[in-house]
Amino acid sequence: MNDAIQAAGGFTESADTQAINLAEILVDGEQVDIPAFIPTSMSGNNTRSIPGASPLVDINTATLVELDTLPDIGPKTAQRIIDYRMANGPFNSVEDLLKVDGIGEVTFNKIKSLITVGTSP
Repeated sequence: MNDAIQAAGGFTESADTQAINLAEILVDGEQVDIPAFIPTSMSGNNTRSIPGASPLVDINTATLVELDTLPDIGPKTAQRIIDYRMANGPFNSVEDLLKVDGIGEVTFNKIKSLITVGTSP
């Protein structure tokens, strides 16, 4: 992935370079979304940081690898989320994830506390 990023001109100033695996092997034609870095001290929300807790996965900007970290979301379902997002635009609420083929109430209930809907890139 690092070679592809360098060939594309490198990271932008706002890129969260820690959010992706630079050693990941890409498939020809694969699209990679790199989220913007938002410092937690400047985010303006009232959430508190819990040591050892994972940050919420933004379903509007998450990469396949990031989505794949969610319970019951494998690479195929992660790709369906990305495909849905590309075809229909950003999710307006986490509940919109139920519109994605392969995500039902059981799966949604397992991940709803782990996801968020931020602004799309």
